[in-house]
Amino acid sequence: MTRAAPYVIPWAGETILPMPLLSTRSDVFCDDARADRRHRDDDGVLWEVWGGHQTGPRVYTLFHPVHQREAMRALPCATCGRPADRKAAGMLWLLPLLDGPPAEGTTWEGVQTTIPPSCVPCADRVATGCPWMRDGHVRLRARIAEQVGVHGTLYSRAEQPGPDLDLTLPPRREGRSCVVARGHHAQPRPRGDHGAGPAQPQRFSHCGHHPPDNR
Repeated sequence: MTRAAPYVIPWAGETILPMPLLSTRSDVFCDDARADRRHRDDDGVLWEVWGGHQTGPRVYTLFHPVHQREAMRALPCATCGRPADRKAAGMLWLLPLLDGPPAEGTTWEGVQTTIPPSCVPCADRVATGCPWMRDGHVRLRARIAEQVGVHGTLYSRAEQPGPDLDLTLPPRREGRSCVVARGHHAQPRPRGDHGAGPAQPQRFSHCGHHPPDNR
C-alpha cells in the first residue's frame, strides 16, 4: 500500500474520543468496565481511543496510537507499510534531529525512539518531504531494536494529588499514545533521517550511522 504520508501519522479528520477516567489509590480506569478491557493491551496499558474519518491534511505533530503501536511491534516501514529495509548492518531507521546537529563523537548506542523503521525509497522521500526531517535527520541501521515501554501520561492517583505527567513508562502502566524502542549495535548513515524521540519506544542495539544506500 503506497501512501503519500506515513501510515503512523493521523489525518486532521481523526480525533481523540472522550474517555472518562476514574482514579483509585492503585490505578486509573475507564469508568466503563467493558471499554476499559477493550482499550487495554496485554501489558495492561490503557490506550487513547480515536474516531473520525481519514479526511483533511495529515497532522505531523501526532502519532495515530493504533497504527504506531502496530508498526512498532511488527516493524514494517512507517510510511508505506511494506517491509522495512534489512541488511547485515541492521534495519534502517530515519530519525529527526529535534535538538539540532549532534555533537562530534555522538554515539547512537541505546538511543530511544517512537518512530518505526523505514524502507530505502520512503526514507529518501520522507527526508525531504516530512516537516520533522527538513531541519536535520540521521539514518541509522540497528541490528537489535527492543521495545522498552510506552510514552504517555502517568495520571495522579486518588489521595495522591499532583499534576499528570507526560513521560515514558515501562509496561503495565497506563499510557497514552505510543510505543518506545531502544536500539543496540546501531550505526549512523549520513543522509536524511527523522529525529529521535516520540510513542511506543524502541531501544536500538548494535546501532550505527550509515550513508544512504547506493541503488
